[in-house]
Parts: sequence; C-alpha cells; structure tokens
Amino acid sequence: MILRISNLIAKELIQFGRDRLLTLFILLVPALQLLLLAQAIERGINQQPVVILDQDRSYQSRRLISNLDNTEELQVRFYVDSPDEMRHLLDEGRARMAVVIPAGFAQDLASARVSQSIQIIADATNTMAASISMSAASGV
Repeated sequence: MILRISNLIAKELIQFGRDRLLTLFILLVPALQLLLLAQAIERGINQQPVVILDQDRSYQSRRLISNLDNTEELQVRFYVDSPDEMRHLLDEGRARMAVVIPAGFAQDLASARVSQSIQIIADATNTMAASISMSAASGV
C-alpha cells in the first residue's frame, strides 16, 4: 500500500517537472485566492447606508440618530417621513437598514415605567452585513 502511494507521488512530481504551466497554476491560484480572501475579510463591512423614520422628532431621537451615525459600521444617509418611502429605499437596495423611532419616544425614555423601543429593519439579502449592522445598532 505504501509502495503504491510512493509510486503515485513520484509520478505526480515527474509530471509537475514536465508541465511548468500546470505547476504554476497549482501553486499560484490557491495563493492568489488566499490573498483575495484575506483582503476581503480585512476590509470588513462598514458604512452601511441607513434610512431613518423619526416620528418623534425630539432631542433624544436626534441624539440616538447621531450615535448611530457615529458608529463605524453605519452611515445615516436618508431621512424619510413615511413608512412607504422607507420601504421603497430598502427595496431598491439604496439602504441596508432602517430605524423607526416612534412618536412619544422621548416621553417613554423619561418615564422609567414604560419600556423604550425603536424598530430596526435590516435588509437580509446579505446576512453578514445585516448581522453586523444589527449588532452595531444594538450597541448604541
């Protein structure tokens, strides 16, 4: 069994010696793939376009929007006045995430008895980008 494997290895090494182009492809293509993959991972996902539907228009909601915009992963690009406009931007792919701040957000924030909630909608066509965007928004 070991003799067969060693003969096969010897045959392949002789073949590599005869065909320089094959050797070049076998060595160069995986190295090139490794470099491209490393570059793609290094860049990461940042500056994801975000659309904001601020129904409260208070100081607290503007501060929340500012905090979202100050993250490396998110960039607030659009402000809309209706859910239809927000859906349109998400459907077109111009925005990757939407944040809906409901009316009365500032009052709920001031009241300790009421839970404060905002709605975050992520475009899940790119699951990795959606996951990173959601975790960045949750951290704010």
